[in-house]
Amino acid sequence: MPIRLKRKYDRGDFAAERYRVTLFLPRGMYPRGTFCTPDGIFHADEQIVFTVSFGRPWRATAEHLPYSEVDWLLPDVVRLLGSLMMVEKFPEGLRNRFYPLPRSGFVLEEDSIDLTRPETAIQVKDALLRTVRDRFWARRVEQTWRNCLGGAIRLFDPYELSIDEYQEYWLNISTANHVLMRGIQALIKSDMLAANEEFQEEAAIATFIALDASFELVLRELRRQGVDNPCARDAGDWLYRVFEEPLGMFDADGLRYFEEFYSQRIQTIHPGSRLGDVPFAPVMVDDYIHLRQSLPGIFGFLIRGRHSSHFLHEVDERRTLRDRNVTTCR
Repeated sequence: MPIRLKRKYDRGDFAAERYRVTLFLPRGMYPRGTFCTPDGIFHADEQIVFTVSFGRPWRATAEHLPYSEVDWLLPDVVRLLGSLMMVEKFPEGLRNRFYPLPRSGFVLEEDSIDLTRPETAIQVKDALLRTVRDRFWARRVEQTWRNCLGGAIRLFDPYELSIDEYQEYWLNISTANHVLMRGIQALIKSDMLAANEEFQEEAAIATFIALDASFELVLRELRRQGVDNPCARDAGDWLYRVFEEPLGMFDADGLRYFEEFYSQRIQTIHPGSRLGDVPFAPVMVDDYIHLRQSLPGIFGFLIRGRHSSHFLHEVDERRTLRDRNVTTCR
C-alpha cells in the first residue's frame, strides 16, 4: 500500500504522536540523499527537500513550557537537523544551510512506518508529489508547492561532511535538553536569515543566541566536573583547553568565553549601553560565519564527550606541520 497524507486533521493530530512531514525551501543548501534515524528521515534531491519525523509539537511535550507562536519547528526535526550540522567538518564548517518552511507540514495517515529505510522516503516523496495538482487539496497546499518547487535546489555531496557520524550525534541529542534545542534552532534560523542580505544583523543576533546556549551548557559541564560557581573566564579556559590548545593556538588563559564578540553582542542587542549609543548594529558578516562554523562542534563535543574524527585529523595534521617546521629550523 502506498503511503498517504491526511487531507483533514483530527483533533489529536495537533498534539499526539504522529508521523509528520516538514518541507524546505530551495533557497537553502542541502546534502544530497536520504539520511535515516529511528525517529526521522531527511531527504534532499533535485525535486524536493523534506523531513519525516515521528513525535509531537513542542507545546505537547511539557506543560511548563511558555506559550509561543514561533515554536513551529518540531522537536524531532531540530534533533535530526542538529545531528547533520554537527558533522560539518572543522575548520571550514557551514556546509548545511537548512531553510524549513514554517507551518508547511503534512500528517501521514499511517500508524506505523519504518523510518530506518531509505525506501520510506521515496514513498513519502511520491505521496507529496501526488498532491501537487490534486484539486481536492486546500488552496494553502497549492501555495506551499509554489514556494517549495519554485526554484533550483542547491545540493552538495554528503561526503563533504563527516556523514558517517550523524547517527551517533543523533543518539546523543535529547529533545529534553531545551538549552541545546534552542541553540540548534538559533543556528538554523541564522542560516535562514543570512540567505537574505537585508537580514545580516538578525543572522548575527541568532548566532549570539546560540552562543549563549553553548555558554550555558559549558557552565553546566564545568559544574558537573566540580567547578564551584564557574564564570565566563572558566568557560574561556575550558574552550582553550578543549579546542584551541590541541590546535597549537596561542595561550588564551584568563580570557572570557568568546570574548572577541562581547562588545558586538552588547551594542547589537542594546542600542544604548555603557559602550555608547549606536544607530546600527556593529557587526560584520564574518561574525555570523565564525560563530556558525564554531558552535556546532562545541555542541557536538558537549553532548558526545569527544571530538569529531575530522577535528582529530586536523589536530594531527597541524602537529605534523609544526614538527616539520621545528626540524627544518634546526
